[in-house]
Amino acid sequence: KSPAVPACFGPPLPETGLTGYLVEAVPSNACYPIEVPPASNRTPSGFFVLIRRYDCPFGTKILHAQQAGYQAAIIHNIYSDLLVSMAIKMKETRQQVLIPSVFIGGTAAKLLRRLKNHKNPVYQIYLNLLYNLIFSIYVLIPL
Repeated sequence: KSPAVPACFGPPLPETGLTGYLVEAVPSNACYPIEVPPASNRTPSGFFVLIRRYDCPFGTKILHAQQAGYQAAIIHNIYSDLLVSMAIKMKETRQQVLIPSVFIGGTAAKLLRRLKNHKNPVYQIYLNLLYNLIFSIYVLIPL
């Protein structure tokens, strides 16, 4: 489990959680349009994108994830486990965001990246709501 904070905009994660495969954003900061998730007809699960913090507003990053076709966005801190609340000022951008997003610390991002880059590069992750404000990320390792 890794603590995460939901964005102050966009839809919340469903109470039942979401399951999907993790892909790292290219470019990693998602300040410009990012690559689409891989084509997959093996699974009904969608894709989550892992995005590096900084360089542009949170809203821009999440809109690029949405435009590329991701089910959810996970923004991560760099060199710190400090969790921040993601907020955006422009009402127009807030209304455009239609996917949920969470913010995680740098250590959690390193763990997800390490698991993703292990022998089998495709791991499912499960985002789940806990205590109304904090989310947990569970990694589902295929057998």
